[in-house]
Amino acid sequence: MFITVFVYAFIINIHHRFSRDMETVDGLLPFTIRSWLSTAFNVVATVIIISYSTPVFLSVVIPLFIIYYLIQVSYSITNRYSKS
Repeated sequence: MFITVFVYAFIINIHHRFSRDMETVDGLLPFTIRSWLSTAFNVVATVIIISYSTPVFLSVVIPLFIIYYLIQVSYSITNRYSKS
């Protein structure tokens, strides 16, 4: 019976720790998503406005986006391979 009390207390401590972590996530997640969406919309709006006023901008930005994407894919594959 003595060991059972300690095991039960251990399980309760783990439950409380996860409960606090979930409370933190639930409190921060909406703010983080709202902030991310606001930044993403600002970037898209800026690119649209600059593209409308200076169409040559698109001829520079599109290749840069493609190069960035290819580097990102290459990095992800390399990173995944190096962790194995």
